[in-house]
Amino acid sequence: MLIQLLGAYLSGLSYSIAFNVPKKYLFYTGLTALLGSWMYLLSKMFSLPYPILFGGMVIAAVSNIFARLLKTPVTLFLIPGVLPLVPGVSIYRWIASFIAGDVNSSTYHLMNTLQTAGGIALAFFLVDSVFRTRQWPGQKKEKADTD
Repeated sequence: MLIQLLGAYLSGLSYSIAFNVPKKYLFYTGLTALLGSWMYLLSKMFSLPYPILFGGMVIAAVSNIFARLLKTPVTLFLIPGVLPLVPGVSIYRWIASFIAGDVNSSTYHLMNTLQTAGGIALAFFLVDSVFRTRQWPGQKKEKADTD
């Protein structure tokens, strides 16, 4: 588990370096990936969409918190953080079995890929909805439209 968490940290850090994230945020991008992967690994006892959902929720929450604390865009932490959860192997297996003509295996890997991607999207949506509807300390109140 420790090696997997180190790999998650390094993947978030490497992505951030490759895409020129400012140096003062590199630690936080790697930490976001590490925390999301940690939740994913802790919740592996559940069936497929739940570990991805829980890991994605942690990534989204930590990204929103870091963005507010450091006054940066959420995507600066969100994109590098989600890399360890992206279903790359499942997509590869789906395409490989599709090309080989194995319909059963192709269908299985396609469903696995869609569940994983859907879990990530749902997690981001749920957490973002909470952060958008709540008034946070130091945040200016928005005026209601009276048109």
